Amino acid sequence: MKIYLCPIIVVIASLFSFSVLAINKCTDANGNISYQDNLCAIGHNVEVMQSKRNRDSASTKNLDPVYVTIPGVGRGVLFSYKWWGFRIIQPATDIPPTVKMVSRSGEEPINFSLTFIPNRSGKKISIDDSAATVVKIASRYVAGSVEKEVRLAQLDTTIGPAVYTSFNEEKYLSTSIPRGQYSSITVGQAVHSKFVVGFTILTNGTDSKALSEAFNIISSIQIVAD
Repeated sequence: MKIYLCPIIVVIASLFSFSVLAINKCTDANGNISYQDNLCAIGHNVEVMQSKRNRDSASTKNLDPVYVTIPGVGRGVLFSYKWWGFRIIQPATDIPPTVKMVSRSGEEPINFSLTFIPNRSGKKISIDDSAATVVKIASRYVAGSVEKEVRLAQLDTTIGPAVYTSFNEEKYLSTSIPRGQYSSITVGQAVHSKFVVGFTILTNGTDSKALSEAFNIISSIQIVAD
């Protein structure tokens, strides 16, 4: 099995240089919809899924490595901020691991989970495939959201492209957020040739520092050699 070696220092350096891009929603003459990062074909209706760009200038001294074992793939590493608590849920080595992170800071609360699922099919997962999966997962949040629609965006990461969407809870426009609850949710997945990382991020606001920090963590994921 081929394992990709990437020194931790290189991963840390890349952690603060990611960019958020847009995805094109393409509709052909028959009403068929596809999502892609390339331009739509001539004659297709185009809707660009816009997203803000995020940068984080925090010191790398504030990071701790978190190692996971991905079944059939090898060891993975991502990073957590020192003011976040984390735990790894993996009852057995043949079960996909889930990393759960919670902020220890009351100013920027976050509840963040990532699950590492091996791609056993051997088939390449495209941006279109990822977008379709995220749209299906996200559909349950549309009705109660401010947005009332799924707005996809793409995030460049060290393992490959991630597709995500965010929602703000409509009911919290006119009422305070109870302690331990969150006003916003972001769902998505990042795709490597050998595995998929599904993620759910709960924050108070889709423009919060905590969400930007979560994007930094997602962008840091790598496969490392023992």
